[in-house]
Amino acid sequence: MTLRRITFCCNASTRIGGGHVMRCISLAKAYLRAGYECVFICNKEAESMIPQLSDFEVFTEGTYIHTDIVVIDNYDWEENYEKKWRKYAKLITVIDDLANRSHDCDVLIDMTFGRQASDYKDFVASDATLLVGHEYIILRPQFSEYRQKAFQKRQNTSEIENILISFGMTNPDQVTERALQSVMDFKRWPLNISVVMGKDAQTIDDVKALTHVKSMHDISLNLNVSNMAEYIYRADMAIGASGTASWERCCLGLPSLQYIIADNQRLVAQNLEEAGAIINLGKLENTFSEKLTSDFAQIIQNPEKLKEMAVKAYSICDSLGAERIIQEISRRQ
Repeated sequence: MTLRRITFCCNASTRIGGGHVMRCISLAKAYLRAGYECVFICNKEAESMIPQLSDFEVFTEGTYIHTDIVVIDNYDWEENYEKKWRKYAKLITVIDDLANRSHDCDVLIDMTFGRQASDYKDFVASDATLLVGHEYIILRPQFSEYRQKAFQKRQNTSEIENILISFGMTNPDQVTERALQSVMDFKRWPLNISVVMGKDAQTIDDVKALTHVKSMHDISLNLNVSNMAEYIYRADMAIGASGTASWERCCLGLPSLQYIIADNQRLVAQNLEEAGAIINLGKLENTFSEKLTSDFAQIIQNPEKLKEMAVKAYSICDSLGAERIIQEISRRQ
């Protein structure tokens, strides 16, 4: 019996980060468990940035192959690119979170918390299936494995000692070292600070140098980790961006201070803040370090507030989004 094929088209770079590829890999892993063959079409930079792609056959960007389903996740590839796949794919699925341009697709996925199907009424055909909202958040299986015990850990935490700093695979505007310096300025008690980033991130040497500065805190630098769920589980609080990693932290109920480092993160940050799941620090500004130092020192000394945030974050993402997507798409085949 020939396996049904899913083709994922996505890119990664120091400019756009690795979030598009990582969420496609997460969905691909779910499809593998469902008995599909999964292949990728990516740029060369994605292959060097994201080692998890080595688990799949990868074709060069610009390739078209016959497939049962194509999944397209890239802000730069618009409706004309999607139309070209009509000759090759039986079903076209698009992953988006901007809701600002037209798509030629049969299924559209937007996992943004607070997104409404009506946001796409002018951008897709009337018969397109819209999988919109936090019920369709795509996460790797490792997060479901940690979910229950992570929640129990949050509720039993009375002292905040373990801090996770992660802004994704890249390091725009030296945000990682600026955040690390702000946390290092906290002097009330020693902390365990885990910094997670990609091995090819910008100014990584500056981050490495900062981790070797004499400090009362225990600081570790972790590159291209494959067990992100474990890092989030061990942490008591996180500092990061409002991108796809927001859902990973929510799934494991990790209270977070979050920055908006790209325009498409604004809605995510606003809605998570309104839900009480995060502290939204807004966009990066020249006053970044001073504001973070102040806000961090205030919230770390309020464990009851962090427990409340943990409960609200935990309620947003249940780790079952990929399975829901597969069920819904199977109805279109």
